[in-house]
Amino acid sequence: MKNVVSDVDGLSGCPLADVAFEIVAKKYREIRSALSAAGWEVVRQRGSHEVWAKPGENARIVVAGKDSDTVPVGTLSSIRRASGLEHLR
Repeated sequence: MKNVVSDVDGLSGCPLADVAFEIVAKKYREIRSALSAAGWEVVRQRGSHEVWAKPGENARIVVAGKDSDTVPVGTLSSIRRASGLEHLR
């Protein structure tokens, strides 16, 4: 889902109020395919919660949600930091 925002409430008169920016919502399916492409693997699953690990690293990432659900911004940031996949924005 892509939305282009050109005017943000409370920013009238601000130089950034006239700048258009793009908000791209990520789906869990996109997160799973990006992790898989980067070498991460599902090591265990219980219900909708998948625990992903990368061979040779101690980090674990929990991905919980249906493929068609939108990933909350904070969850996406956490997955991006843990995985090192900077293109997940």
